Amino acid sequence: MKLKSISELIDESLNRGALWKNIGTLALPSGKLIVCDPFVGFRNLDTLKKPVRKRQNVPVHILKLYMEEWGNKIVFSKIQFRDTPIKHWKLAEYSWSNDFFVDSGLCCYMDEITGKSYVNFVDTFYQNNPSGNIYDDVFAALFKDSIVELEKGANKIGDWLNFTLPNSTNNICMFQSGIGDGTYQSYWGLTESGEIAALVTDFGLVK
Repeated sequence: MKLKSISELIDESLNRGALWKNIGTLALPSGKLIVCDPFVGFRNLDTLKKPVRKRQNVPVHILKLYMEEWGNKIVFSKIQFRDTPIKHWKLAEYSWSNDFFVDSGLCCYMDEITGKSYVNFVDTFYQNNPSGNIYDDVFAALFKDSIVELEKGANKIGDWLNFTLPNSTNNICMFQSGIGDGTYQSYWGLTESGEIAALVTDFGLVK
């Protein structure tokens, strides 16, 4: 993937009125990053092949664009590791694939260590609530906190959540994946010297 492919798509989105929104920071205690659906298939804990440096407080952003046919949608998401200019883009690969599948209409970023704790959190919920639904019973109300009523095309359920696991400093950044379910790809933004500056996920709405 050449620089202008992702960069031009983002620039086109910005030229059409899209705005980057910071949704907080992400803890990466192991440096092994997971990009996946937070409610379907997350138990596999499939990490990207390229690890990043262990760290706390990495900024996460979503790029929201109003689209006449769909309303205000997240067209790209980004983890910003450094502010150094990006010179090259490289497909972010898993050991088994070049993409990931979304079946709940949501995507997330989390560390592998966080992912293991999240699996336990979900399992505990269903052990205590066998007829429950963790999205409806736990997350739906939290997502609503992200609603911006004055935002053109705003939805009524919220489109992002930065969720910290109970009794932990580790967290998961969740957000709507474009217009919903599908197969998506992420790309490493690399500096001139090949260092990782960002990870960008493309939800395929800007062509």
